[in-house]
Amino acid sequence: MQPITQYERPLTERALMAIHPFWSLLARVFPGSFGQPREAVPHPSAMLESPNRAWRLLLPHFFRRVSVDPTEVRRLAEAAAGSTVIYIAKYAGQLEYSFFNHLFLEKGLPLSRYTNSCALRRWMKAGSLLRSVSSQESQIGRHGRILDPLYDGYLPQMVSRGESALIRIPPIDLLDEELVITGPLRALLAIIEAQRASERPVKIVPLDFLWSRRPPKAKRSVGDIFLGEQESPGAIRKFFLFWKNYRRRAHASIGEPISVSEFIAANGDASDDEELASRMRKRLLGALNAQRRTVIGPPLRPRSWFIQQVLSDEELDNEVCRIAADRRKPADDLRDLAHRYAREIVADLDYAYVEILERVLGRALTRLFESLDVDEEGLAAAKAAFAGGPVIFVPNHRSHVDGLVLSYVFYHAGMTIPHIAAGSNLSFWPLGRIFRRCGAYFIRRAFRDNPLYKAVLATYLKVMMKEGICQEFFIEGGRTRTGKLKDPKMGMLGMMKRAAREAGVEGASIVPVSITYDRVIEQKGYASELEGAKKKEESRIRLVGLTRYLGGRQSRYGSIHVRFGPPMPLLDEGSDPKAVERCAWRICHEINRRAVVTPAAVAAAAILPVSRTGLTLAQFRQNSQAIVDCLIAKGAEVPAALAGSTQAVMQEALATLARARLVTPRTDSLEPFIAVDEEKRVPLSIFRNSLVHFLVTPAVLCKVLLWRAKNEQSPSVPELADDLAAAKLLLHHEFRFAASRRPEEHVERSIAVLEKLGAVARSGDGKIVPRNSGLWICDLLSAQVRPFVETLWVAARYVEGRMKGPVEERPLIDAMLAAGSDMYQLGRVRFRESINRDGYAASLRALVKFGMLVPEPQKEGQRRRSSYAPTENEDSMKMLKVELEKLF
Repeated sequence: MQPITQYERPLTERALMAIHPFWSLLARVFPGSFGQPREAVPHPSAMLESPNRAWRLLLPHFFRRVSVDPTEVRRLAEAAAGSTVIYIAKYAGQLEYSFFNHLFLEKGLPLSRYTNSCALRRWMKAGSLLRSVSSQESQIGRHGRILDPLYDGYLPQMVSRGESALIRIPPIDLLDEELVITGPLRALLAIIEAQRASERPVKIVPLDFLWSRRPPKAKRSVGDIFLGEQESPGAIRKFFLFWKNYRRRAHASIGEPISVSEFIAANGDASDDEELASRMRKRLLGALNAQRRTVIGPPLRPRSWFIQQVLSDEELDNEVCRIAADRRKPADDLRDLAHRYAREIVADLDYAYVEILERVLGRALTRLFESLDVDEEGLAAAKAAFAGGPVIFVPNHRSHVDGLVLSYVFYHAGMTIPHIAAGSNLSFWPLGRIFRRCGAYFIRRAFRDNPLYKAVLATYLKVMMKEGICQEFFIEGGRTRTGKLKDPKMGMLGMMKRAAREAGVEGASIVPVSITYDRVIEQKGYASELEGAKKKEESRIRLVGLTRYLGGRQSRYGSIHVRFGPPMPLLDEGSDPKAVERCAWRICHEINRRAVVTPAAVAAAAILPVSRTGLTLAQFRQNSQAIVDCLIAKGAEVPAALAGSTQAVMQEALATLARARLVTPRTDSLEPFIAVDEEKRVPLSIFRNSLVHFLVTPAVLCKVLLWRAKNEQSPSVPELADDLAAAKLLLHHEFRFAASRRPEEHVERSIAVLEKLGAVARSGDGKIVPRNSGLWICDLLSAQVRPFVETLWVAARYVEGRMKGPVEERPLIDAMLAAGSDMYQLGRVRFRESINRDGYAASLRALVKFGMLVPEPQKEGQRRRSSYAPTENEDSMKMLKVELEKLF
């Protein structure tokens, strides 16, 4: 290695060398104060264990406002538990180094004993400063210079002893092109040498300090040239950035630990340690760049740039020419139309709007909800996926709050906010402008008959993919009114896959997101729409009406639970035409699997199986416990409080439903009971439906077993598997049944759950029979799925008995709603909640699958409206009746 040269010495060390003669004189006169200290003195660049009063008065007040992801802090603590930690940073000046010193002291993390970037003499106590200077002056007297662990070769010994260090690795160093071994490469060589000499594992942890979470601008300004770029500001700019950003924008990032031993093993083909260090530097710089990109995203470009990129795309222009030729219109007219479409769609992200909305939204969420419960491990996995390419977040859609909540979560987790695909119905002023400036891009609900619009949208998605922008869209298309997941829409997912393929982005990934509310703020409106009321369009008047949710009692809507599924590759199955459909269903399964069980949902599921107008409190407690036990056995995420203190939590949930005026507890009655108005059953079902997908398979099996027992049959597992397969066909458009296992395996798993609950038993020959003592459990579980069966039964009866010709979908559903009400009055339908608009819409798709209905072809040039005609297929009706009888 080359020795340290004079130009590499910092100014402070040169000053100490200059005053050495005077210090030597003082040391001879006052050896106790100015001579060589008796105890070992840390290097002056070491982090301070006990800073001086100026530090304690000034810095902690500011540093506590800098955001840090707690998951990253815990990960660092775990890495440090059994390893020597070496910190790596691209930029580490006085303020950055001092912040990490404060953070590590506060969290009990290993302090750096050396850094090649700066020293903290100004923050030392007087005694420590004197001992440090005395030690360095003694080194000058013995060696003619101040010793440096890195340049004098004893950094490996420090690391081998388990001492941590922080190494600054600049992104560009012209001297590293195999001409001179400069500081960063010397440090990496020392780390490699220390790992070879020590059995204790060494882990490298990238650190980054961002003065602002705003994305960098694509073009450099005059200020960037003279004052330094935002990524690495000069002293003057850093001073102003600190005072401007420390309150809300500054963020510290701690990267994924990298094992040095594993890196050495994976790069065994390196010719020598210098090549190994060079590879390590590239790896570390790549990790630091990905870490920063996760927080601030790609460079921020103006909206006009995106529009220009879309309109200048060659493939879009070819499509314009093709459409112009087909429709015999001038190509320039269609180019003008494409420009209008682009302006209608493209987002206009402005972080000033984001920061303002974050403050407003934070206050609103705090007032409306008790807590925001986020899956930190899942979020950390999503952040790690962003290091390999853009991430597409795909949440369920239960409320207008969904997109805002996710952006709020990402912002506070130190992650760039995604561009959100929003419906064009939300583009009205002023909400549309605010959303657009916060990253929303607006798309129409339907554009199947508009190839030009589709081409413009596809091109915009491709441009965003090339830029590495995170995105978010709702797999269901619109909000669910029933509380359970709707059928997935394939169009947007297919366009995302094509955009990634055409942009050449192989590292893009999809992250399913499950959002569960204790109670959604639109629930009252949902119940009205399910019962037949017309959906109200969004408008400025309705926007003003939302402010009523900010008044009154605080936290009246419970908690919001956000869970993240595992990242899955966006491009995983090539050009298989079924790939999009399989991916969509897999996303839906992950969303359902990650749903959190809420106490109010369990309470609703315990109340609704009783078709009378009330149930006793004892029965409520019994039902609640059985449902919780079933959910735990099924592997659903049941909160610890609900699982451990079920009855106490259920009492609170009952009080919550009572405050919402959905039930009326009558504790002063001769026998305490819960009164339920039949008009409140539909709102209650919205609560229950958030967990019903966990109970579907056990519920179907319970119903089939009760039906077979009534017919004096004791089925085997294969026979139950056949019954389950038939039920899947009936309920295919209501629930998403997993196809990852054979039907027999699904039956075995559910029978094991029912055996654990005491609902069923196995006979000596392997037959499954209901237990007399568990009949109430079978009734309780089977009642969870019966409303969906009743909905299909009414729809099938109406088609068989009343339909004579083609009918449009909306009038047909209105007629089925009326028929369902009649059947409820006659007692043919047991549950009031089975009469709902969304249920009949799903039944139409099921009847098409069974061959009882056929969609009418659309005439060209007419507005697209779904219509259905009866097939009068008697065999289909007979088969449907047989299967419905088992579940009815």
